[in-house]
Amino acid sequence: MEALAPARREALNRQVAHAVQHQVSTHLADAARGRHATADRLGATPTGHLERAAENVGAEATGEGAVISIESPGIGRARGPITITPREKKFLTIPTSAESYGRKAGSLSLRLFRPQQKGSTKDAPKLMRCLATTDGGTFRILYALAERATLKHDPGLLPSDEAITEAAKTAIKFQLEAERRSGEGASS
Repeated sequence: MEALAPARREALNRQVAHAVQHQVSTHLADAARGRHATADRLGATPTGHLERAAENVGAEATGEGAVISIESPGIGRARGPITITPREKKFLTIPTSAESYGRKAGSLSLRLFRPQQKGSTKDAPKLMRCLATTDGGTFRILYALAERATLKHDPGLLPSDEAITEAAKTAIKFQLEAERRSGEGASS
């Protein structure tokens, strides 16, 4: 079997990149339609992060290979569990209500506070590790506070390795067939 010229390798890799990009985008868009368990539980509007991920799947190809990129928080869960820790603050803020879902604590125009138990220490009960408000005259917990959170493995976020391999094979067959037809036209 003869080696492929660099331009031909790049054309094949470009075809693979576009096919897999389309497959990943479509899969994410399909997944986004049915993944609203937290929003539904809280009575909140879904954040749309998977829809945005589907719209922003990147693809690059060279003569050496193809790379698909997905910029979405938590997409790594497709390959295994991930642990999230706060970057700049002491705690993660985990929304507990429709009012806080999909919003950063600092973006709310409410006075938030950490309830204190008389004589409490840094080892306050988990119930006290929250941000709450009394705006509107009612005590409401808006965020649970956590030092870390582990998100479970979720392989359904992305197509299976087998499905990606099949998309790549189909793209290669399509490109080789197009080249064959193109070559036939040039020789007639």
